[in-house]
Amino acid sequence: MNLTALTDIELDRMSPDELGLLLFDDDVLQDPDLIKKIIGLGANVLMEQKSSLSIHEAARLGYRHAVQILLDAGVPVDVESGANLTPLECAAAWGHLDIIEVLLNAGANIHHKIPSGEQAIHWAAVNGHNDVVKMLLDHGVSPNTTDNMRVTPLIMAARSNHLEVCKTLIEHGANKDARAMCMIGPILRSTIALEQATDPEVIAYLSSL
Repeated sequence: MNLTALTDIELDRMSPDELGLLLFDDDVLQDPDLIKKIIGLGANVLMEQKSSLSIHEAARLGYRHAVQILLDAGVPVDVESGANLTPLECAAAWGHLDIIEVLLNAGANIHHKIPSGEQAIHWAAVNGHNDVVKMLLDHGVSPNTTDNMRVTPLIMAARSNHLEVCKTLIEHGANKDARAMCMIGPILRSTIALEQATDPEVIAYLSSL
């Protein structure tokens, strides 16, 4: 079905939940006018699909206008997905700086943690989104925040061999010697960022500190 070609009559016949499901479609999320029309017809903006809401999908895909429209329609800024991720964490994981700005301006909780303890800065660090890491640090997130296994953003960045993220975190006061419990082969053991890195440049940088 071509969702952008749906007639007003077809849309009028849909239930709020059916309209809500349309808000997950990529073509719809790219069309601000169509999003507004669907919401205006009574779409359930809190409809779930695969344990996520449409705002999580919009944040993940990088559709700033869609995120703003959904917020304006009453979607809570810190609404959690089935994986306990907020829109902010989705945007951080995928590196969408502009969407993070929208969410922070709407009052998003920058310190939100999922049950295993990770915050948005962990997701940004592990995926190498240095600009996002910088923004979160500038908004007061600690470079030494830990998850439930005491893993810091620096350890995540080192594990994924993101040199620039490591540098940013160190410049903002990250503790290079912070220890966390990580799997090394089949064994869970205490480790530091340097021991997690495999890239020669990351190893050389952390060793030089």
